[in-house]
Amino acid sequence: LKALGLRHVGYGVQPAHYEVVGQALLQTLRTGLGSDFTPAVEAAWTKVWGFVVKCTIPEEVPTPAPAEPGALSDSERALVTATWGKAAGLGLENVGVLLFKNIFEIAPGALQLFSFKDEANLYESAKLKKHGLRVVSTVGTAVEKLGQPDELVPLLKALGLR
Repeated sequence: LKALGLRHVGYGVQPAHYEVVGQALLQTLRTGLGSDFTPAVEAAWTKVWGFVVKCTIPEEVPTPAPAEPGALSDSERALVTATWGKAAGLGLENVGVLLFKNIFEIAPGALQLFSFKDEANLYESAKLKKHGLRVVSTVGTAVEKLGQPDELVPLLKALGLR
């Protein structure tokens, strides 16, 4: 995750952008899950995102200390797993496009950080769909491994090196 964070810094991503992505992820889940997006689900996903941020922002980048996300309880892990399954059931490509729509609604300038920024029909763009699919597939893999940190951490580190 640290290497992934360093790579993103090279693209112009700043610590504040992680908050935008976190908000967009929660909005994507809220939209996709509807009434299943309860306060308990939001709290569990907020912890997951806090962990990602803590692991991803390189120590070399000045940033306010993030709040401790806390360890997920078994019931929170189950909520995250179940709700991700429901979200993924909408189609990972659809979820990826919705995530990026939410990112660009929250922070329109973020579009300039992506290779697909000049695509004519942005949300129909093969490049955006491919990137969105990669992002949400990574989320899915991370969700599958939440209870297996010995497997999750090396997986995410390897991802960061690509």
